[in-house]
Amino acid sequence: MNPLLRRRLPIIIVLVIVLVGLGLIFLGHWRRGSVVIGVAALVGSGLRVGIAERDVGVLAVRSKQFDIGFLVTIAAVFIGLAVFAN
Repeated sequence: MNPLLRRRLPIIIVLVIVLVGLGLIFLGHWRRGSVVIGVAALVGSGLRVGIAERDVGVLAVRSKQFDIGFLVTIAAVFIGLAVFAN
């Protein structure tokens, strides 16, 4: 696989999932869209855990522990809002 594509693939995967979630929100399905965006954050955290530091590309912002904790927190917020908001 092309090294440049290998470095960009994680963020492309996450962004595609986020775009699907935003599409659902714009279609009026805000709960489903919020869950999908939360899932995108969980996928991002999973990719951050499983991919070598040299291949993670722009998905790495801070330390690995910070990135994982932040993404899991964001996922919990989005999914929690979708489940518990009136």
